[in-house]
Amino acid sequence: MVPPALAPRWRDMATLGWVATRQLGGPAVRLPLIGVVSCAATWPVVMTTLVGARADNALAAHGKTALVTVSACEPPDRVRWRRLLASAATVPAVVIALCLPLIAATVAAIAAAIAGWRWLSDLLITVGQAESAVIAVLMLAGVAPVVRSITPIQRQAARLSARQRAITLIEASNLAADPADRRAATILVRNLQRHADTRQVAILANPRDSAVAAMYRRLGFEPLNADRPGMLLRWPQRSR
Repeated sequence: MVPPALAPRWRDMATLGWVATRQLGGPAVRLPLIGVVSCAATWPVVMTTLVGARADNALAAHGKTALVTVSACEPPDRVRWRRLLASAATVPAVVIALCLPLIAATVAAIAAAIAGWRWLSDLLITVGQAESAVIAVLMLAGVAPVVRSITPIQRQAARLSARQRAITLIEASNLAADPADRRAATILVRNLQRHADTRQVAILANPRDSAVAAMYRRLGFEPLNADRPGMLLRWPQRSR
């Protein structure tokens, strides 16, 4: 779905994952001090999604500063085994990130018990459990907005319209960009538009907030429902 020119380099994935975590995460990732910890806890979960999308040729990027995931909408997508396998391969990293404090505390507690410091051993176990629980909470708080669902009614309407026009429809979601590069998101979407126009493919945009929706509208996307904010659609433009 994504042309090679727009596919991110594998060596840039970690940076793009951090950008996505900072921009798509919940309020916890923006809090002072705790935000950094929340980002670090959420980043492995976000990477699970991004690695799967990259392996399935469904992730577009502009350098290291902007990214967007792409999925087939009409005709309906088949089961993406490559994406599932790539995502599954990153699950151990998520488990390690969640359990690392407890593992480290357990090792230290065993050493303390051997040294005869029973009270310290018990304290370390308690601290390790508390740290893992905090990381789990921060991870869920950070990743929840990324996996939020959008009302399917608008998507179904767009699919029906594309089917009637006999046009392929793709969905662009999870658009994120580094705030330091204000043009990165615009450049990325325009590049995706040019590719879609070449293939005569319509794009269904799934903005995360009103600011992103406004950017899509400036680039020629139109709301599916003028009375209700949500998804936006752009039909392919024919070359003159």
